[in-house]
Amino acid sequence: MNKPKLKIGVIGVAQMGATRRSQLKKSELFDIVGLYDIDKAALKHAAKADNAIAYNSLDDLLNNPEIEAISINTPIPLHAEQTIKALKAGKHVLVEKPISNNIESAEKMIETARREDKILMVAHNQRFDPAFKFIKENYVDTNKLGKICAIRIVGASSAGLAQPEGAWRTIAELNPAGPLLQCGCHLIDTLMHYFGKIDLSTIQSQMRNDITAGEVVDCISLIAKLDNGVMLTMDEYYTTAYRHEFHIYGTKANIYFYYHRRILKFQECAFGQPETPVDVPVPPLPANEHNIAVVTEFYNAIREHREPRPAPQDALEVLRVVIAADSAAKSR
Repeated sequence: MNKPKLKIGVIGVAQMGATRRSQLKKSELFDIVGLYDIDKAALKHAAKADNAIAYNSLDDLLNNPEIEAISINTPIPLHAEQTIKALKAGKHVLVEKPISNNIESAEKMIETARREDKILMVAHNQRFDPAFKFIKENYVDTNKLGKICAIRIVGASSAGLAQPEGAWRTIAELNPAGPLLQCGCHLIDTLMHYFGKIDLSTIQSQMRNDITAGEVVDCISLIAKLDNGVMLTMDEYYTTAYRHEFHIYGTKANIYFYYHRRILKFQECAFGQPETPVDVPVPPLPANEHNIAVVTEFYNAIREHREPRPAPQDALEVLRVVIAADSAAKSR
């Protein structure tokens, strides 16, 4: 049975905006009826591709009574202002991760959504990767790993090398904790969804700037404890070769997930014998499946008049971890 499509407007149409527009269309749950971007060439191109109205201002887009929801895909420093404005205009909002770059504005976003009785969802997509649910249900919950001792996360890319002087990503005030805010937030959300909340009081961190233009940090090491006592180490780099890993260490076995390469390895304790990791079939991730799941969840939350998953409060908790790590590094 075909579901009635929801009319949506998109703010920020290029880069991540182009990806989100593609997801909205592939889901077959939305009609993109209006677009806004300060890049007029990108706006014109997107409007033609989507057969949508190109608006000259954000206010004009939000004043369209036909539009029920807004997708925001703009730089992080703009998230709060644009989200609050859209919510006050009576629109549901799907905003790109992270929710914001400071706690106060994130709390205002959540309070505005509550007051206006509108759905606010932050697009943390990694929790929708079926591999993490597979690991949790088949290895953690079944006690195949034994008692979980520690979790290690590595996120590395060379994106920081491409940042020009003066870009918002190079300004510490706008981009606190650099890659931890921009990239690490994905896995922080996934970690806390499946494996335990991070105890903010235990967070310690070291951060430095290696190469990235400006003063923003690009090399981060964090250690903490989860609320269940499990140790966490997390490394985020913004000027190195690409590598993303999620390791779980237990008293019976370890599991290693190289999630962008779709490789999963299981290593049992053999007590003095060779302990060679073996490959485990990992659930496939068809192109954009976890991102399609994000927009589908947004649609369902609106139609079912319920809180989305992840909830706005989940996104706020992710941001609290990032800010706590940034503060811990500065206090050393």
